[in-house]
Amino acid sequence: MLLTLRQELSIRWHGYGSIRVNKPGTDTQYPRGLPPFPVVLAAAFLLRMVLAWKLPLLGDEVGTWIYMGRDARTLLTEFREPWLSMGPFILLCKIIGAVFGEHPLILRLPVLLAGVATLPYLAGIVRRLGGGELAARLVVILGAFHPYLVSQSVNLRSYALLIFCTAGGLYYLLRWLEQRTWSSGFLCGALCGLGWLSHFNMVYALAALGAIGAWGACTPWSHVRMRSRLWDIRSIVVPVILFLLPAALYHAQVWSDMLHFRQAWSGPAPSTVDYLPEWARSFFGSGWWVYPSLFLTLGGWIHAVRHSPRVAIILALGVVVPMVLYAATGAQHYPWGSTRLLVVVLPFLLIQMALALSALRQFPHALWGGLCLVLASWAPGLEAKWKDATQFPWRDVQSYLATVVGDQQRILAPGHGQLHLMPGFRETPWKLMAVNDYLAEAEAAKQAASVLFLVTTQRLDGRTEPHKEFGEVFIYRYEGDSRREIAVDIVRDIQQTLHGEANPNRVALAQSALDLMMALAWNPAETLEMQQLYFHSLLQSSRGRFMPIAQREKLFP
Repeated sequence: MLLTLRQELSIRWHGYGSIRVNKPGTDTQYPRGLPPFPVVLAAAFLLRMVLAWKLPLLGDEVGTWIYMGRDARTLLTEFREPWLSMGPFILLCKIIGAVFGEHPLILRLPVLLAGVATLPYLAGIVRRLGGGELAARLVVILGAFHPYLVSQSVNLRSYALLIFCTAGGLYYLLRWLEQRTWSSGFLCGALCGLGWLSHFNMVYALAALGAIGAWGACTPWSHVRMRSRLWDIRSIVVPVILFLLPAALYHAQVWSDMLHFRQAWSGPAPSTVDYLPEWARSFFGSGWWVYPSLFLTLGGWIHAVRHSPRVAIILALGVVVPMVLYAATGAQHYPWGSTRLLVVVLPFLLIQMALALSALRQFPHALWGGLCLVLASWAPGLEAKWKDATQFPWRDVQSYLATVVGDQQRILAPGHGQLHLMPGFRETPWKLMAVNDYLAEAEAAKQAASVLFLVTTQRLDGRTEPHKEFGEVFIYRYEGDSRREIAVDIVRDIQQTLHGEANPNRVALAQSALDLMMALAWNPAETLEMQQLYFHSLLQSSRGRFMPIAQREKLFP
């Protein structure tokens, strides 16, 4: 897949001459001690394997698991809010589950392998851009331990495939620009088609790659007749169209559903780029830890401008085109959603960081210091993922509740939408309920005595003691003569826990209490107080701080 260093150093573009490269001797001399590629790739693979093994299906992954039970026709012809937004990918997971079983590790293998396979492509891109062997090693190290790339590599959604296809498509595009062969065109087209089929938002990467290809193919040929130019680019245009056609047909038939999805999950146009703080936090780190990565990213681009304007243009197009196109769509998702939809720019950012570090080759102490600093700034993100796998043993929670919850008993999981628990209850998912449905079912069933298990990651300060604890997960057991009586006890415990103070870390508890109070026709004054407490808690949270104005006005009129 990747060319040798000698071949990489001989890369030339028509009309441009050699891409500026570093001398082989000085490029690999500093710093001594960098691990070889196989070691870094093995570490990246093992890190992802451990997380994929320990993590149960979480969050949106359970949405993939739920729709895996649907037939192939549904997955290939429908686009539903909120989880059926990548039908072909879910169909792949369905086939893997049917053949090899539905253990989370087995289901995650495609995205896990895609995340690891992205690293050699990044190294190849850096070499083709003239970064040399040192920069290639650095980009592999950065990609191996980047928290967001690691997270998506163990996430049963198709975002890791987007990153993989973007990096692979860029690599083969650069190879095609060097020598316009049909093989490079077909490989580039195949990855573009695969990425777009896995998720619609590959369209942002396609726009970036198209801009890079058009610029690289046309600008050197001012003396070439237009007919010759068009004939020369057939080796990539034909394959790209051929492989994009199936994805285009799939998205065309679900276009009306996609528009409905957009209305449900979108706000105003991102002219104020409200998502950028969340975007930077996800890609670079939170708090002061964001600055090392930001400085390296900017430094890499400045270094490219000074030493190779061609490389600077490629990197700028890869970052700017997706973001401008995203803004031009006229809608913005929640900040965390915008981050995932713009994940295709991540390979370009990692390349810029590697180029910035490699520019310090003559100062090995500074290079080592910069590399260690940026990896340290990413440690909290990796630690958070590790905590999800170890401190929140949802798999044990699922197994325990499956044995103790009776047919007429129910489970509430505030703040998690019951998603973390759902895989443990494939046969009886109706045991898990939303808070606002709990009393509604009781009214319909006219049941008397009842038992409810409340599952939360926050200890309650009320009168009820935890029935069972699994790491940072607490299970409370409520029993009463009626569900109304149980609901009152839950509200009182949550009220005592909140102490009347807004807390962005306890938004889920406040919302659960408010939903129960509304269903119970609670005292209006107390209900209004809880409503204000919930609103203030939410607006102080990361979701609320960066919420688009139109969404805030819609949710909190």
